[in-house]
Amino acid sequence: MPQDTDSRAPLGFGYQPTPPDTSDRAHLTEVIREGTGCSAAAAKATFDDLLGTITASLKEHGKVQLYGFGTFTIAERGPRDARNPRTGEAIRVEASRSVRFKPGKALKDSV
Repeated sequence: MPQDTDSRAPLGFGYQPTPPDTSDRAHLTEVIREGTGCSAAAAKATFDDLLGTITASLKEHGKVQLYGFGTFTIAERGPRDARNPRTGEAIRVEASRSVRFKPGKALKDSV
């Protein structure tokens, strides 16, 4: 009998949403541990390394593209004048950088 070659679940763990009252970080670490058969400490280190790599790549290149999932980019906002809604006083808002996420087609189609 041929093996199941479904590329969506390569490790055989299957896809499970994060259970209620569980942190997504803990759940994803458990998915890595069960999917690879490694220790909990190794799974946590793998997950931490993944997040650290994404963060470092955003700092360096301003973009991380995960095909089929989505793209993280850095958005820069210039300084601007705004108003305090309570007092109507004009205030100056400094320039800032933030992370934006644009979902890929496969992710959009799946939800």
